[in-house]
Amino acid sequence: MPCSITYVVEEIPVRASLVSGLVIFCLNSGVLTATLISLALHSLLNAADVLAFGWRIAFIFGGVIGLVSYWLRTSLEESNEYQRLKSHKVKRPFRKVLTDYPKQVAIGVGVAGIVNASNSLLFVVLPSYLTTVLHYAPTAVSAGQNLGIAAMSASLLLFAWLGDSVPSRLWHRIGSLLMLFGSYPFYRLVAAYGIDPLFAFVIIGIVGGFVNGAYAYLLADLFPTNVRFSGIALSLNLATVLFTGITPLVVTQLLHHTGALTAPGIFLTVVALIALIAPTQLPVR
Repeated sequence: MPCSITYVVEEIPVRASLVSGLVIFCLNSGVLTATLISLALHSLLNAADVLAFGWRIAFIFGGVIGLVSYWLRTSLEESNEYQRLKSHKVKRPFRKVLTDYPKQVAIGVGVAGIVNASNSLLFVVLPSYLTTVLHYAPTAVSAGQNLGIAAMSASLLLFAWLGDSVPSRLWHRIGSLLMLFGSYPFYRLVAAYGIDPLFAFVIIGIVGGFVNGAYAYLLADLFPTNVRFSGIALSLNLATVLFTGITPLVVTQLLHHTGALTAPGIFLTVVALIALIAPTQLPVR
């Protein structure tokens, strides 16, 4: 993903927000495709058949897509912007990022962190939380998750498109503010069975689109061309380690030790606050 973001931003700089958003749209749509295939397999096959051979269907489909993507990637040339600087390329870009751009990396982690945390909730935590903790119907949760991912795909593409005319930082901040002030009341409503799970997932997807549609361009804009790939990669991977990896653990521990059914909302409120504080030095563009 860091490679894809870097490439499209450097190749089409006049539409950098939209094309970087398209990368995230494709990533999100890939997750949607995977969940739909899983839903179809479990709907069409019984449990024994899924274990016996059904799971292979999904792996075969994914393998074909992987081969196609590999062919596409190997057929691409370096971006024009990178080729112009090729004679001045940095020999140790990772070291240069750490020594010359630590502030940008920290900002990047904060910008990407809320995306990692909210997506981890949508993709991993919420289905289990809603079915095992709140005892919502598994079929409704599964359908709602797919609907939420689809809503996010549409929403993030919209805000990525808008980012070419209105600063992407603004959309990211609006999304962070919505999560900061809305997460706890929203999960109180969910815990009280005051909202239909399908509608709840749609709201999560639309709000998630604000930050998902903006963060790729914001990360790319933090670093110059000669270290852009390394800067994006370091920021994204640190954010993944710090937020995606710990989200299920933290939410589970909050539920266990406090008994608060609003644990996902409490966690996301804290992460949203970090996301608002971190990018205060981002340029207004």
